[in-house]
Amino acid sequence: MIRDSNEIQKFSFISKKKNVSHEFIAKYVCEFNDTYDGYTYSFDVYEKSKENDSTFSLILLIMKNGIDLKVVDLYPDQHEYYLGKGISISLILKCREIFGKRIISSNNLRKSEYCEWNSPKAIEKVWRPLVNLGVAVYVKEEDQYIVF
Repeated sequence: MIRDSNEIQKFSFISKKKNVSHEFIAKYVCEFNDTYDGYTYSFDVYEKSKENDSTFSLILLIMKNGIDLKVVDLYPDQHEYYLGKGISISLILKCREIFGKRIISSNNLRKSEYCEWNSPKAIEKVWRPLVNLGVAVYVKEEDQYIVF
């Protein structure tokens, strides 16, 4: 059974893109989310020196099967400062390591009442590179990527 945890957890991780390393802090909380009618991990990610600025955000829905965490929201930040720094891939892999669950993408086959979908840009910049790294697969019948 999952319980709300208003306690903010955090961890640091490094993202490397184009031979440039960036160190980030991820703060997250596990709580029941009415929008998704389930428990979620909600993340705010920032560089150490930018804690009070806008943040990169990620929401993972804890799936009822007990195996998967589904990416239902992935947003760089309002100023797009965090675009191109490899955060999405590094954060997804770090979450896989920390929570010990598969990370799955949204899909575009079934309409969601939550406005969740997998954008062409996310597929190109996040999900296909994860497949190319050998840490994810694409399941065509489900139109879904799975990080194992």
